[in-house]
Amino acid sequence: MKIKVLISNDDKFFTQGLTQILGHYFNEKGIFVDVNETLDANVHYYLAFIGVNNLSQYLYARKMVSTEVIFIIQPEVELILNRPEKGMKILLRNQSVNTLLQQIDEVYLAPQVVAQSRQPLSLPLREKDVLH
Repeated sequence: MKIKVLISNDDKFFTQGLTQILGHYFNEKGIFVDVNETLDANVHYYLAFIGVNNLSQYLYARKMVSTEVIFIIQPEVELILNRPEKGMKILLRNQSVNTLLQQIDEVYLAPQVVAQSRQPLSLPLREKDVLH
């Protein structure tokens, strides 16, 4: 499996570190990550990481690209966006890798859990009798 990830951020060192973390994280799950640093409206991105300085791209990404979640990269602990909307998460530059991976787990695992819960429970007649 292969997913596309957008990282739009002015700090190239941070971008490279994030690329390495995401590559390792998804590689352990058998998923190849293709990271783009420029927004392409014809591409479906599984995740997007956009620096707070590039917030104009957030609105464009929200409307033009069907991204499940957009992470807004912020430089300070104080939130610039005080009311993140659904599908938006805040990524602080100084937060730990474990915290970032927990946020990604929430995004990555949530669709799998929802898909499993939507499957109807079909039991044979005898199992239904035993269950009752």
